[in-house]
Amino acid sequence: MLPMFSVPEIMIHMAIGILVGMLSLMIIASSLLRGSGLIAGLAVSNGMLTILAGMIGIFFLLSGMQDNALSFTMAIGFISVVSTDAGMVYITLKNTTSISGDNTEAIRILRNKYNKSEILREE
Repeated sequence: MLPMFSVPEIMIHMAIGILVGMLSLMIIASSLLRGSGLIAGLAVSNGMLTILAGMIGIFFLLSGMQDNALSFTMAIGFISVVSTDAGMVYITLKNTTSISGDNTEAIRILRNKYNKSEILREE
């Protein structure tokens, strides 16, 4: 247990893991409030994978940082967490619409709200 609390790099690594786990809890809560079940499911798997990678990391430290199978499993857990993060970002961006200057629907809405001279002054 000495390396866990005496090596600053490992302490920072553990703190980042805890922050990632807390972030997944916040994503679960916000996705459930928004009614996005797919993102909530990915966030749940993200949190479980983060906890699993953290527990395996502790076992790796307890083995004296000698067990390669634990190191490999920890790396697979990290890759899986990054993959679920990428999936959540992809799904969120795919379902988000943006209003740009080329969007004719947005221009029509603005024209209905303002007269044409006010739109030209705002640009």
